[in-house]
Amino acid sequence: MVMLKDIYPKWLMGASFPGEKSRTRMVRQPLISILNEAPTRVVSNSKRFILYLSRRIGMKTIDIRLNENERQALHALIGTEFTSMQHDEFTFVNSSTEVVAFDFYGKHYYLYSFTEPMDYYGADEDIAVWTFEEKRYPIVDDKHFICTPVKAIINGVSIVQENQRVYKEGEQIYNVWLTRGIIFDLGDHQISFEKAVWFSEEIYIQRGNDLIKRFTPTEEFCKADNWGPGMTAECTRTIEFL
Repeated sequence: MVMLKDIYPKWLMGASFPGEKSRTRMVRQPLISILNEAPTRVVSNSKRFILYLSRRIGMKTIDIRLNENERQALHALIGTEFTSMQHDEFTFVNSSTEVVAFDFYGKHYYLYSFTEPMDYYGADEDIAVWTFEEKRYPIVDDKHFICTPVKAIINGVSIVQENQRVYKEGEQIYNVWLTRGIIFDLGDHQISFEKAVWFSEEIYIQRGNDLIKRFTPTEEFCKADNWGPGMTAECTRTIEFL
């Protein structure tokens, strides 16, 4: 099985993939707010990106997890039929760029992976941010999707959350939270959607059992050759059962 981590070399880190960027760029507040008790907050058009700059020198916390409304929407699907999904045609890997469309017994949702500019461990890059919503953006109509029937009842939904921590000379300088994936429990099997490379717009789709074991290992993030001298990284993953 080909994993996305195997086909994205390190020089692609932070690169944007082709496709429409339908989101408004973020508006940054003046950094004078660092002097106040409240941390600096950066909010995107979709209210999906929050950046806290703590009063500790150089310490940043980035949170791009699915928000509470999106989690509730996923929870509400339990007991509903997962009728079908629409996605790009699979070529080298089972992935769809920027969007997967869902039909839950006539109720339509979309998992989007649009890039937004943000701090990527010291570099300003376009980073993919996931949203799960009912709104249909124009990119969906521009796609040449294939439809994959599912026709199974959703017994449960799990959200795979990840915390990435980066240290310089032993002092933590980044604390990053992101949604790594979503897993639908369909009784006799699962379907998962993974952001296999967290900056990428690609949504990796898998079908089978115990799919969390097929997700990109956390060790990939921590490898020493990913970081410069004096830099170390840690990564932990949790599963949130809705």
